[in-house]
Amino acid sequence: MKLKNILLVVRDIEKSKAFYKDLFGLDVVTDFGGNIILTEGLVLQDGTIWERFIDRNVVSGGNDAELYFEENDMDGFLKKLETSHYDIDYVNQPMEHDWGQRVIRIYDPDKHIIEIGESMEYIVRKFRNMGMSPEQVAEKTQLPLSYVQEICKGDDLVFTSATEEDQEEILSLYRSAIGTEGCTWSIEYPNEDILKDDIEHQRIFCMKNQSGEIVGIISIDVDEEVGKLACWTEGLKPAAELARLGVKRQYQNMGIAKLLLKGAMRELVRRGYKGVHFLVSKTNERAIRAYAGMGFRVSGECNLYGENWWCYEKELEEE
Repeated sequence: MKLKNILLVVRDIEKSKAFYKDLFGLDVVTDFGGNIILTEGLVLQDGTIWERFIDRNVVSGGNDAELYFEENDMDGFLKKLETSHYDIDYVNQPMEHDWGQRVIRIYDPDKHIIEIGESMEYIVRKFRNMGMSPEQVAEKTQLPLSYVQEICKGDDLVFTSATEEDQEEILSLYRSAIGTEGCTWSIEYPNEDILKDDIEHQRIFCMKNQSGEIVGIISIDVDEEVGKLACWTEGLKPAAELARLGVKRQYQNMGIAKLLLKGAMRELVRRGYKGVHFLVSKTNERAIRAYAGMGFRVSGECNLYGENWWCYEKELEEE
């Protein structure tokens, strides 16, 4: 025997169908009118029909069960909740458990509790990418060490120069970021010509996993307009600009951007630079939080290429 479906009794089946579609991406598999089967095995049942089936009244809001969804882009999901047209009734606000997992609980339109949390596999990889050992991760997450080791097997990341063979994968990563929150990229930038020039002059670097998959990229940029901004500290020259940092969606919020920055800064030290600077769009809240936590400071602001930017810089130090 196996569990086949979870059934929720609802007052307005069309409203509930839209709710689970818009916020959780569940599509209709079969629509019987008063009974709708959604993807992931969730079934919506019209309350009036259900009461006839069981010859009892339906009582909502028992607070004794929940649906559990996993979402690793928690910031993006919270933003979706905030901007949705639904009047979200929160069971609890976003919280982080002692084991490092962020979760939130809300009610659906019929007072069924829904929990949304980051997957523990994601949490394990996030802590590993932050430099924690498997033993430290197991202690922090309260997971068996064998489980942590199994998740992380073969996941070590390598920072390396990009090659011509990487062009198609990098260009695909660029394109996948277009339109995401805070991203200023377009079809025109960064384009194939910029990428080819970066590779030819060894100015672009990849973070690859043990399978050879590119999980993130970063470039040393040569932009005279940025270089001549008056806000840069004279004592940090010669300085180089880092730009075009991107991380694949499924690897975001796992510390990859920090590893890319560290790897690129080590390369700049090797090349004899004293300082590093870059521009961050004022709309890119995630990047702003990340860079502030790495010791970069805002040296000014500017308007270039039709965007408003914060100007960040940092002194380079040998590790």
